Amino acid sequence: VQPPHNIFVSSISPSSQTITIGTVVPIEAVIQNSGGYTEYGLNAIATITGPNGYVQTYNQTISSLLSGSSTTRTFNWPTSGVIAGTYTIKLEVPFSLDAYPSDNIRTVTNTLSSPPTLTVDATTDKTNYVQGESISLSATVTANSSSVSGALVTYFIKDSGNQTISSGQLPDQTNGVY
Repeated sequence: VQPPHNIFVSSISPSSQTITIGTVVPIEAVIQNSGGYTEYGLNAIATITGPNGYVQTYNQTISSLLSGSSTTRTFNWPTSGVIAGTYTIKLEVPFSLDAYPSDNIRTVTNTLSSPPTLTVDATTDKTNYVQGESISLSATVTANSSSVSGALVTYFIKDSGNQTISSGQLPDQTNGVY
């Protein structure tokens, strides 16, 4: 006796994570065929829902899936312009011949958070300089009041007419001081 048709969504990632708004989130879903038949023309549907009625849907066709095999599908979710909050990702592979349709859907919840607020405090050793005189410049970079190491700090020195006369980058000395 041949096993019945049985497609199921075995996993979705990311799962239960906090994600920073502005990133592109790769949603990976593993779809398996544990049935006794090669299945053709399956439609994987990722639906993301969130605050204020947010809904985004992505579709991918799986041309064929051999019995006993699996496939991974990736849906890239751009989060620029999305508000902070809790989002539900539902992956569904509807299949009318499936003997066990309840396992064709998997849902995970993730939280989107606002990106950190960066603050750069720059100081010099005095207010005015004579042309040709060396300038002592330092900067401290913080994100939500915590020091940031490894940032790329670029500076521009401008004249009284707002024209750039010099620019460069400050090296990371230690613990967010450049």
